[in-house]
Amino acid sequence: MAPRALAAALAMALISVGAIHSGDGQEVSCEKVDECSCRISKTGREISLRPLNGSVKLNNGVLGHDGYLYRFNPCQSTLNLGSTCNDSYTLDSAACQQVASGEAYSMGMTRSVQFTVVSYAPSELLFTYSHGTPSGENIRQLQLTVICDPDHYDSLIFDYEFPDFSKRLLIIHMTLRSRYACPGEVEHSPRGL
Repeated sequence: MAPRALAAALAMALISVGAIHSGDGQEVSCEKVDECSCRISKTGREISLRPLNGSVKLNNGVLGHDGYLYRFNPCQSTLNLGSTCNDSYTLDSAACQQVASGEAYSMGMTRSVQFTVVSYAPSELLFTYSHGTPSGENIRQLQLTVICDPDHYDSLIFDYEFPDFSKRLLIIHMTLRSRYACPGEVEHSPRGL
């Protein structure tokens, strides 16, 4: 299996599991608090990307290997930041793929987010955003690996794009390293954004 296909299959498996076991055998999950935060079941500590909401750096986007520009805003629509990604059907798009012609496509809506614990120590989560339905349009899905990194305020990287034509699904995987992905960092104000 090709590395991209293996990574996508692993990510899909993680989504269906939803929780892992910590070193002491206890199941660890991150229960949704709102569209940009969740609470770790083992400790009760919250992980919140709210301080990154409205980040000019994230909304300016990252250029993917495919030549497209990817924008992300964790807690509210990219529309609030001037993105062209939103139309009358996708007013709460948290992630956007913009092609060279200027057309933009929603990769996931804020209300669709699901949180999955990938690793408990150090903290690593998978935020999954979806847009579309199999019966209508193609489904675009952003799988965002969010890694606790006390030395980063926000670092967004495009990893890969994986089309699954049989399911009419396009998976875009990106990684966000941030101090705000660390449990309990919600009270700090953002710097360098």
